[in-house]
Parts: sequence; C-alpha cells; structure tokens
Amino acid sequence: MILEKQAPIAIFDSGVGGLSVLIEVIKILPYEKIIYLADKKRHPFGTRSKNEIEKITDEIINFLISKNAKLIVIACNTASTVKLDDLKAKYNVPIIGMIEPEVVSQYINKFKGNSVGLIGTSATINSKAYDDIIKKLNTDIKLYSKDCSKLVPLVETGKIESDSFKEALNNCLSPLLSDGITNLIIGCTHFSFIIERIKDL
Repeated sequence: MILEKQAPIAIFDSGVGGLSVLIEVIKILPYEKIIYLADKKRHPFGTRSKNEIEKITDEIINFLISKNAKLIVIACNTASTVKLDDLKAKYNVPIIGMIEPEVVSQYINKFKGNSVGLIGTSATINSKAYDDIIKKLNTDIKLYSKDCSKLVPLVETGKIESDSFKEALNNCLSPLLSDGITNLIIGCTHFSFIIERIKDL
C-alpha cells in the first residue's frame, strides 16, 4: 500500500477545462504527485442527464481511489453539481468540487452590485446549484443564468479564434449584458481559458 504522503492527488474533468485547476494546484503544491484524468470518451458532461453525470462521477471516483488517490478534486462544474455532501459521506477520501459554498462566497465578496450573471453548461445551469448557494449567502443578489454549452467543444478543440466561437460567445453573453449584470460567475472550467475574450465583450 502506498503511504499517504506518497499517494497522489487526483484531478478529473471531461477534457481540458480541468487543466486550469491542475495549474493552480501545481503552483500551491509543487512537490505533490498528481493524476489528471480527462474523460474524453464521454466528453462533454454538460449536456448529459443528471443520472448520467452521477454515474460517470461515481465511476471516475472509484477508479481514482483504486489508484490510491489521497484527495480527489472534481475540476468540472457539471460533475460538481452531484451532491458533494453525499459523495463525501460515501467515500473514505477527501473530495473537493468547484461549487462549494466557500468557493462561491469568494465570488460574492468581490461583487460590485447585486446583478450577477452565470455562464455554464446546461446541466450546471439546470441543477440550480449556484442559485441555492447564493440564496443562502445573500438574498439580495439577482442571478441571471445562461446556458453556454456550445462554447465547450469549441474550447476543447482549440477553435477559439474561429467565427463560430465568436458567434457562440456573443450569443452567450449578449442577453446577460442586456440584463445589466455587473458581475459574472464563470461556471465552467473550460471557460477559464477564454476569460480575456469574455472581458473584451
């Protein structure tokens, strides 16, 4: 059995989005062994049903535990919509997701005004995971959500300079800008790679 100190930290996503999380983990913990799993076969997660997402998440966590992971980071907002409390109770290994109250509260503390936009996949938006946490943290915030699933495969395949990407990004953000949002939550790790393009709009 691998000693806990030598055991790896495991990070997973459906594709390249979680690499943004991997980069930050390496900065903080440069000497840790890390397993990164990109489930390209079942990418994207964001357009799948709740039951499918739960099944995929369970399968990946079990696989990573079999690799002696001492900590599992769900570097995918969609997979993080699976009830984390249930996952943490089910498995004897620490699990961290992208939609934790502590994470969302960091956004809220930096907000200017109470009009907030949220962009994510259809599964993330429909789960109301962000809505539920934000209501508990600040009832004054009005959340405007937009399904931007079409951006995910374009980011995954590196087509962020294409006309189809520019059109999809504009279609994603224009309604939120029309709603007068003053803050934006990036609810998908894939979108971490297009923040500068989002700012340009």
